[in-house]
Amino acid sequence: MGLNGFIWPYLAYRIAIASPAPYQAELRNLQLDCAFAGGWVVAMHFSALPSLLLLSMVAMNCVTAKGIHLLCKGLAAAAAGIFLAGACMGFEVTWETPARVIWACLPMLVIYPFVVGWASYSLAKQLLRQQKALSIVAGFDERMLTPHDRWLYQLAQVFLRCRCGSGQATVAHIRIDDFEALGQRHGALVTHALSVRLGHLIVAGLRSTDLVCMRRPGEFLVLLQQARTLGAQALTSRIEEAFVHCFTSGKGLPEARIRVGLAEFSHDLRSENEWLRQAQRHSTPLETDQPHPAGHSGA
Repeated sequence: MGLNGFIWPYLAYRIAIASPAPYQAELRNLQLDCAFAGGWVVAMHFSALPSLLLLSMVAMNCVTAKGIHLLCKGLAAAAAGIFLAGACMGFEVTWETPARVIWACLPMLVIYPFVVGWASYSLAKQLLRQQKALSIVAGFDERMLTPHDRWLYQLAQVFLRCRCGSGQATVAHIRIDDFEALGQRHGALVTHALSVRLGHLIVAGLRSTDLVCMRRPGEFLVLLQQARTLGAQALTSRIEEAFVHCFTSGKGLPEARIRVGLAEFSHDLRSENEWLRQAQRHSTPLETDQPHPAGHSGA
């Protein structure tokens, strides 16, 4: 019992991760679980309640893993386990189930269906997020964004014009907070979808004269021409509200926050690179900052 209950799960895990085809190896492990269950049915002398409980547990594992096809293979493996164990130990049948065995089975009757149901629910939520992410990514056209090198060139041009007193502009640095942690928790596809969703909202919320580029996934640079800090805050606030709405309206994506750093042009700036770094610095919270739905900073 100790070998099957404690040693075998670890061995099955090591076999699966060491296999060049882990999924197929895990399916074979589930069939072996069924064979072991058949052996335990013989060891329990075919006692009705624990035998049916054990067989139903391994059958449920097979169904949730690969449906009826694996269930049939699992039942065949259980039958083989019954015959092999019977050949070694003999077929002694005790149909009655003692009261102490019934009480011992009750926790498993309650806990196991709950665990399987919760696992199925979690997988369904994950599938919903993956499907939503695929639909968002498929509908994104990167041509809506300005290439990064061209955006930097336009930033230099606008900086020179502002230096000459012929205009005013504000740089916005918009990023998804804890983007790498979200990727580790939910996967690259879902975080890429979050980045694409933010890109959609930024493009939709800006004016035709504004320029936006994606510096890297989850991070955008916006050049707001003829705009001061207050006007830029009004534009980016609408983007923040729309981004928050993605989660409150049941869109299937994990909750995330964005931070916005704004840097208005000033004659104290020595170069366009310093201008950009100022916007990036304003979007980075101080260590003492408290978390909040989105962060706004101005120059």
